[in-house]
Amino acid sequence: MLVELKSGETLNGLLVNCDTWMNLTLREVVQTSADGDKFMRLPEIYVRGSTVRT
Repeated sequence: MLVELKSGETLNGLLVNCDTWMNLTLREVVQTSADGDKFMRLPEIYVRGSTVRT
């Protein structure tokens, strides 16, 4: 699942959980900076729904 944050960063990973407030848990994540220059691999990340771009 690809998620874009309000900060412009993107997260690409496997969706593990989603609740009614759109809080997400992703695994095997690749985080990309807003400018697209930096990439980081993360085993798991929790994303607060209010930070997701709609």
